[in-house]
Amino acid sequence: MKRLRQVVFVYSLVAAFLLLAACICLGFQLTRQRAVLRAQSARLANLSRVCEAVELKYRAMEQQQREARAGYNPRQAIEMSIRVQDAKDVFISAESDCHAEAQDYSAAERTYARRSLWLVPLIAVFLLHLVVASAFLPQRDASRTAGRLDRAGPGGG
Repeated sequence: MKRLRQVVFVYSLVAAFLLLAACICLGFQLTRQRAVLRAQSARLANLSRVCEAVELKYRAMEQQQREARAGYNPRQAIEMSIRVQDAKDVFISAESDCHAEAQDYSAAERTYARRSLWLVPLIAVFLLHLVVASAFLPQRDASRTAGRLDRAGPGGG
């Protein structure tokens, strides 16, 4: 029985150590991923501002073309149409870049959320192994402990 207690104690300590190492590694990964999320969030916000500015420019040029269409000669109308089409192409490109960045950010956010779900169970199992290890601590023989107390005398000293 004493051998079994020792085996359970050693197993619990080794498992607790490995679980602690896993918790630390996961914590470092989550910290790095959080930094990446912050950087992606800043890029996404910047790209959204650029996209809005490009869209406003495109809409303004389109509105200007509509309002002044009657006053243009054919050459001016074609030039304005080309500028509006160029602005539209830039807007579509910026919008697709913004959409792609938003999808990347969303995927990274989901990955972070999934990984962070592992942290609490790992900590719980780590604590469970510590409790088991403490329950199976090697105990000294009662006869040896009693002998020491007898030699100490009634005053304990």
